Amino acid sequence: MFILKIMCAIICVCFTKCQKTAVPKQSYYEDTNNVVFRRLPQFQRSVRGRSTGVPCKCGETFAATPDKSSAFESEFYTQNLKKSAGSDYSYDYADDVNITNKHNDDFIDYNDQDENRIVNGYSVNRREFYVGLSTMMAVNMIVCGGILVSPRYVISAAHCFCAYGKEIYCRKALVTSKDTDIVYRLVLGATRYKDLEGTRIYNIESVRQPTARIRLYRINQLAGPFDMALIKSETRIIFEPGRIMPICLGAVRDENVDAYVTGFGTFASMDFSQHRAECWTNHRGPDIFSRCQGNCSMFGSPQSQKCDRFFKFFGGVQRFRMTQAADVAAVGNEKCYAVDGPGEYGWCKTKNGGWGYCNADCFVKRDRIDDKLRETKPRTLYDKDCYNFMNKVDDFYTPHFDICGGQLAGRAQVEKNYLEYKNGKYEYVSTTPMTDETIIGGSDACQGDSGGPLVRYINVRQRGRTIRKGYLIGLVSRGTGCAYKNVPGSYVRIKSFLPWLRRYIEPENQCWNI
Repeated sequence: MFILKIMCAIICVCFTKCQKTAVPKQSYYEDTNNVVFRRLPQFQRSVRGRSTGVPCKCGETFAATPDKSSAFESEFYTQNLKKSAGSDYSYDYADDVNITNKHNDDFIDYNDQDENRIVNGYSVNRREFYVGLSTMMAVNMIVCGGILVSPRYVISAAHCFCAYGKEIYCRKALVTSKDTDIVYRLVLGATRYKDLEGTRIYNIESVRQPTARIRLYRINQLAGPFDMALIKSETRIIFEPGRIMPICLGAVRDENVDAYVTGFGTFASMDFSQHRAECWTNHRGPDIFSRCQGNCSMFGSPQSQKCDRFFKFFGGVQRFRMTQAADVAAVGNEKCYAVDGPGEYGWCKTKNGGWGYCNADCFVKRDRIDDKLRETKPRTLYDKDCYNFMNKVDDFYTPHFDICGGQLAGRAQVEKNYLEYKNGKYEYVSTTPMTDETIIGGSDACQGDSGGPLVRYINVRQRGRTIRKGYLIGLVSRGTGCAYKNVPGSYVRIKSFLPWLRRYIEPENQCWNI
């Protein structure tokens, strides 16, 4: 294990040094997804200009993909931005029937959500490329995700097969149906977690993992890089536009891009011994999206009497929010958070040593709210930022083989500064500029989403029109908790495994993207 850690560290150092000569970083809040490709990036290499593979109309989905931002922004952020530009602007709430959240532009109030799965995501009718893995022991229930990449192959996470260290998949890089009875099945066309009616079920012929992954298992390390499983079906998978279609494979940019992750996982980090979510904070207090230490308190206010007097001057918390368009007031050396009393769900001390207002999830006593397929839109981070975040929680994070991402949360609160006079009055002074510091949290993949797709959509110009294509850039791999502040989700970096996939997917079974 010590030698493996040294190897991972060497790769990380090399990647960090390479960043110095790379193109200057763009802000995570800049649009990096508006490039139009002149031709489709290909997975298969042509021979003498011709493809020997299968023409696949890959990466197209007929189900709507909400134009949701990968950033969580205060409901007042856009309002203050437009006011600072000198334009007239009036704010009002509106209901978005597609995402089922109250919002203003990209604002999401997590306490108002009536359904969750992927943490703070939205439901989708279908993703044609999504494949569920079910077992004979968990009949009519999907236990892991996967992605259809060709008429005979699906990609998923290796740890879905080697979960306890004792399975045959933990010892052999290639396991076939001749070696053992493969209890997993491929479920295509699934839209419900426990209802497989109308889906197509395919048996598995073989499961292949990188030999580097097997070496991890030999030192009793079940979590880490190389978390890839290439699954071959016993029979050819029938494509059906609008229902079952492959994702595109190819070398596309995977840093600082918006991507979509899909799955049937839990709605929050779970305490399965109690069959309930682990309690964490929302975006209202000083320590946002953080794990609680102990129970939520519904008694008293966590803020000082000075804050009580301040909000009283403005006619109460809600009046302050409406007239001042702010989440936080900085009064002298103290910050006052615009929340009534203990908050709707109470407040808690956090494991980070601070405090915050409890999330509604703290009181949900089940692991899933409904059984719909869900999705969220994280932003992938630069290698250096991933390494800085992940180095604190994951000794085996390896930038060349892993990427990370999460919801941007640096604009979750609008803060304004006030002067306090001796006569008990207050005066607005300025608005605190939004920080350039990279802060993430609040939405992520979670338990049960393992092996699911992280997809980037690109625009391609073909035959005089622009079409939208989905490219697989990652697989849900691992993480510490779900959606916690500054703890990104870790994904298998598909681009680094393209040569390995080309080697083991027969040319006649490879897709030629059309």
